[in-house]
Amino acid sequence: MKEECKYCSGWNDEKAECRGIGMYCATHEQIEEEKSQARIELLNTMFVEDWDIGEDEILYIMVADSSQNREVISELGASEEEIENMKVEPYKWLDISKFAFEYTDAEWWEIDVGFGKGDWKTQGSRKPIATIREVILKTAGMYDGHDPKETDYKLWKSIAEYMDGEAALVVDHYEKKGTYTYIDLKDEEKSKELAYMMEQDSMMGCYIDDRAGFDKAWDNDEYEPGASIVIPAENVILPGQQEGDKQ
Repeated sequence: MKEECKYCSGWNDEKAECRGIGMYCATHEQIEEEKSQARIELLNTMFVEDWDIGEDEILYIMVADSSQNREVISELGASEEEIENMKVEPYKWLDISKFAFEYTDAEWWEIDVGFGKGDWKTQGSRKPIATIREVILKTAGMYDGHDPKETDYKLWKSIAEYMDGEAALVVDHYEKKGTYTYIDLKDEEKSKELAYMMEQDSMMGCYIDDRAGFDKAWDNDEYEPGASIVIPAENVILPGQQEGDKQ
């Protein structure tokens, strides 16, 4: 009998990686959607100073040419040269109209809403856009409450211990408040090793005992995880938070 998962809405055959123990509660598509929405939210942190919208196209969207906005644009993938090309003289503005739609999944911009995707008229009823957070993980013992006889228990216990104390990027879980979906570790080498460890899962692993295949996919930017880890709020330390503080 399949046990109900305490992190997602329950067992769903289309979400087969949810095994009722909270290790997998997000499909690859859901993880990518969270990242996409988080990038749009980051885009919307920049205050729009001026804009011009024609009948069929956006002519320009201006933000201040500030170090903070340049940092956001750079984080979204633009080079310094590309940022320089956004400058609008003699104003201290940057025209982000072309960049915003090429570097994120934004599909439209509205004065009172900002950038978004999907049907903008329904944005009021849509779920809040997810937020990417840089946190410190405190995951040692995260799976201690599970049955040691459970398949892959030792693997996931070692994964939780490997992650413990590391700086990581997580995103607000797409459904359950107070939980986060793991994205990667800030340390690139450790992030790669962690990904390979996760690939040893007997149910979801695509590179079980296949280090060469994994390395090739990773090095060629072809690697895509089939799922990710959902981390409860008590297992992360948010910026400015002291260990032991309640979130």
